[in-house]
Amino acid sequence: MRRLAGPNKILYVDSFSSGAPVSTALRDFRRVRDVSLGSGAERLVADVAGLHRCHPPHVRTCAAVENESPDCLWLLDIAVACEVIGLRPNLLWLADPRTASLRRWLTGITTVYQVEDILPHRPGVPEREAVARAQDELLASADAVLCGSRPLYLRLRSHARGRAHYVPPGIDCAAYGRPASLPSCLASIPRPIAGFCGFLTKYHDTDLLARCARGAPDISFVVAGSPSPRRRFAGLKRSRNLHWLDKVAPDAWPAFLQGLDVCLLPLRTASWMASACPPQLLPYLACGRPIVSTPVAQVRWLAGPYVSLAGGAAEFVEAIRWELANDTPDRAARRRAIAAQHDWSCYSRRLATALDGVASRPGVDPMACFRRYFSEEVEHARETLSPREHFSDLLGLSVTADCLQAALGFGADISEDVGQEQ
Repeated sequence: MRRLAGPNKILYVDSFSSGAPVSTALRDFRRVRDVSLGSGAERLVADVAGLHRCHPPHVRTCAAVENESPDCLWLLDIAVACEVIGLRPNLLWLADPRTASLRRWLTGITTVYQVEDILPHRPGVPEREAVARAQDELLASADAVLCGSRPLYLRLRSHARGRAHYVPPGIDCAAYGRPASLPSCLASIPRPIAGFCGFLTKYHDTDLLARCARGAPDISFVVAGSPSPRRRFAGLKRSRNLHWLDKVAPDAWPAFLQGLDVCLLPLRTASWMASACPPQLLPYLACGRPIVSTPVAQVRWLAGPYVSLAGGAAEFVEAIRWELANDTPDRAARRRAIAAQHDWSCYSRRLATALDGVASRPGVDPMACFRRYFSEEVEHARETLSPREHFSDLLGLSVTADCLQAALGFGADISEDVGQEQ
């Protein structure tokens, strides 16, 4: 996003971390009004020129995929944010099928759907069938579908009907190839060091790391980039040669990875990961360090001259020792050459090809879309809701309309419907 911003205006809506209840209190609409007047503009943080972030506080949970009517206050937050930064979007860029309802609000908006994995296949995803339907809808109707891995592209291209493009992750190869001094956090750790850098999840085999540490006391194992270990990662703290370091900032990754003797990818095998590219893979390759990984699909194609694959703890330790003894400058150069195929310059060309003729289409006015959306909601309530049975719904719309009128100077009058019920 930082690289796309500058010549382009981007509003990143970070709105799906909250499951706060829907609210239509007058004070909430006044808060939106304050943002529109500039007094609340600290909620739009310009990280770089052209890049802004918006954090609507009242958002329905991601699980509510089936809701045909998104939260009015949430939509109003986005519309006002667009107006504050002078953005009339010509692209709606979605990376989660659970956000597909935005397209029903921004009528006629050109849509790009970025897919990194098959979300409905992930374990524990709420309302899996609804998420699958939303993803199918986006695949069938989005103007461009960007697939983050080749297996994903091969799997989805028939569903996207010629609109799918293989656009793998990008990386700044120059930053990872530039020599850097050893970070202080590694200076006191005995060599050799085998390490993992990134955020640990339940899809990482931390038990494997713990068994490797116990089975190879002469090797220092390092885990960096995750918060303090939770209960399920407690086993990682029991070995004296396993070190848990603080979070590593993204700009410090090159120096940290160059300080490792072997980079580790202890991933569990899961069906949904067959199409996902581990975020650590490209940085590992770009810094040229030896890599040992479990045999997951997106790493298997690199096996042999570039990456060692191993399953159990004994095999994993053996692979680490082999890499320590047999890595050569030629193998390091080959790994860097693979990463160079994913440099930002290559990524930009692929992206430009994928968006050719799409990004230049006329945009839409978010505030006009919101006005139309709210009016349609009111009309729908008048036609379909029985005041006797759904008085609370009509009352909620009445309060919303009054708040809109008081905060922003527009709304819809449904007082007559509510008055009849009263």
